[in-house]
Amino acid sequence: MKKYILIIALLFGLNQAFAQNNNPSQEGERGGPELISFNFCLGYGMPSMDFWNDYYLDRNGIHDDFTGGIKYDLFVSFKLTQDVYARTGLGYWSEKVKGTDESAFRSVRISFTSLLIGVSYEPEYIQLGPLQPYIGLQSDMYLIYNSFLDRNNEKSTHNGEDISFAGFFGLSTEFNRVLLGIELKYRFGSYIQDVRRIENIVEEKVSIAGPEISLRIAYVF
Repeated sequence: MKKYILIIALLFGLNQAFAQNNNPSQEGERGGPELISFNFCLGYGMPSMDFWNDYYLDRNGIHDDFTGGIKYDLFVSFKLTQDVYARTGLGYWSEKVKGTDESAFRSVRISFTSLLIGVSYEPEYIQLGPLQPYIGLQSDMYLIYNSFLDRNNEKSTHNGEDISFAGFFGLSTEFNRVLLGIELKYRFGSYIQDVRRIENIVEEKVSIAGPEISLRIAYVF
């Protein structure tokens, strides 16, 4: 429930910013959100995956751990008000661990595809040389895909969905309509995984809390 309250609060804040920008106080000021840039982020995400690493993999004879994987984000950025920006787009993260001939599975892959929405504060009066610092909050609505390849090369899959949140800090610089930057995130959240134990299905909580680091490149309109 708390996750959905935070989503509502974030959307309400964006709505208030839209409303403020649609009612400019100065004559001639442009109203409404302004499309600013098209962005691509390539990085590395390290979610905790505690249930898998601390219990499930070892119990099934897999001595590898989920330690991190490549993270992709593709989003557009809008200017809402002075120094306040919104972003919305898609993200993808995936990692695979491998077993041995004695393991219950040859491999286990977990993938997250996400719809992201966020807001950032980029104060123009603060500059670090050519770099513009910014901070923000982002929410990701995940589609979770688990794939298991057993010793007979038969694949089984499980799907689910959940929500996470991340705070982020970034530095960027712009030249000739190209923006380059680096972005650091720390993600909070977890999801519920159904697991079969003997003849029962039980629910296990999987933490996806952890850091992400990304390089950002954008085309500025």
